Amino acid sequence: IVGQVIGSINLSLSGTPPALAVGSRPLQAEEDLTAAAYFVPSILAMALMQLGVFAAIPLAAQREKLILKRLGATPLRRWALVGSNIVMRLLIAAVQAAIIIGIGMVLFDVQVIGSLLLVAGLVALGALTFTAIGYVIASYARTEESANALTSVVQFPLMFLSGIFFPIDFMPEFLRPVAAIMPLTYLGDALRQVMVGGTPYVALGIDVAVLAVWLVVSFAISARFFRWQ
Repeated sequence: IVGQVIGSINLSLSGTPPALAVGSRPLQAEEDLTAAAYFVPSILAMALMQLGVFAAIPLAAQREKLILKRLGATPLRRWALVGSNIVMRLLIAAVQAAIIIGIGMVLFDVQVIGSLLLVAGLVALGALTFTAIGYVIASYARTEESANALTSVVQFPLMFLSGIFFPIDFMPEFLRPVAAIMPLTYLGDALRQVMVGGTPYVALGIDVAVLAVWLVVSFAISARFFRWQ
């Protein structure tokens, strides 16, 4: 209304196109991006994060109960044990993704506009990255109880400071640098770009690169400091 009034005054005074205008920016990046379209990729990213970081708890429990020590004394190679755990979590991630995307499409009419193969790749990358972070937590947690505490300390900032519940542009300025270093920020951004065409926080290639760096660094730390007993 204010814009129309200003435009009318300009036209009546000069007979030229308006010199002043009042514009508005929509809450969402795209006019056709519904709340469901924003939240379905975000919920998928959050589920993958929790699947990965919660890997720390059973690992710490098995170490505390000397299960890992006993397994280490068997012919079973340690890399096989770790690999089987990772494969299990990748399978769970695939099931989670299918359920969440299916519910979004059937109940909320969310259309996946990007390549399902690319979505699957991002799901796998996200699951691997956060599983690696879970192994880092398990490396420093001496007991199951401490693993629970450390997992909570890690997951709550990830959930609320990574833009999965609301755009990072809505955060206070002093919190945005925190969001910029969190891996969940980039997983959520990548999934929104590919699944529903959300306006990018950064380019998709940067999202993938940041997640890959987190993956490599986290696995390197866990390989160096993980204790079997």
